[in-house]
Amino acid sequence: MSVEAEGALARPARVFGALRIRHWVHFLVLPFAGLEPSAPQGLGAALRGVGIAFFVLAFGYLLNSIADRSMDRSVAKNPLAVGPAPGAHAHALLLLLAASAVGLSFAAPPVVVVATLVCLLSGLVYSVGPRLKGLPVVGIFLNVTNFALFRWVGVAAHPGPSLPTFTIVFSLLLVQNQLLHEAADREDDARGGLATTVRSLGVPAASVASAGLGLTLALSVAVSDGAAWAAWAAWAAVVVFGGLFPWLLSRVGATPRAAVRVRIAHRFASAAFGALLFVLLRA
Repeated sequence: MSVEAEGALARPARVFGALRIRHWVHFLVLPFAGLEPSAPQGLGAALRGVGIAFFVLAFGYLLNSIADRSMDRSVAKNPLAVGPAPGAHAHALLLLLAASAVGLSFAAPPVVVVATLVCLLSGLVYSVGPRLKGLPVVGIFLNVTNFALFRWVGVAAHPGPSLPTFTIVFSLLLVQNQLLHEAADREDDARGGLATTVRSLGVPAASVASAGLGLTLALSVAVSDGAAWAAWAAWAAVVVFGGLFPWLLSRVGATPRAAVRVRIAHRFASAAFGALLFVLLRA
């Protein structure tokens, strides 16, 4: 096989790798937060929400891979970091993914359509256009509109009473995790000229902000339900997210590889806490 033919085959593979599915597949459980067991189409709506989330996430991550290819050094992080720029097939795929997400949402209640459009627009201005990911505080909180509304795309009729609480808790955990993400990516961000929150405030101030997020999370849980479990869950949040992870950020924030490991640990801890909260609130 000629070198040109091998290159032609490699280009679609690079674009598929740039979707970075393993980085976001865990987010596909979020639409089940809006599951309404009593609704006739509850499970179907949740599964439709998973489809919407898949297309939106694939769109956002591919767009970000294309936009960041000049500043990323690791092919493991971004398969488009080396080699020629992606061609028309990559941009056609972006349009297909966005259109698929919007098309699925049109079969759902208006709140799902709005959530889908906000997620797509948020991902667009985050990575390209104004490229708001490079602005301190603004960029990090834009992740809320990038991801938190996936909890609403599985709604069958009307949002349940516990959905706002889930959204608040997830948003706080997401921003806390993003601080670790920025610590891990600070070298690439510096090369790309992005003034992220961690780079702008410094690790000590970012650690204090992380502790504030954890304590706000604990307060949100404490007032979410009058049951005894809420107090216990709130104290657990104080220890783990108000104390442990902010302290770890202060220790590893200047060491990108260590920050990656702490970020992964935070992701698992957040998933476990979110699952527990889901069970307790629904019970």
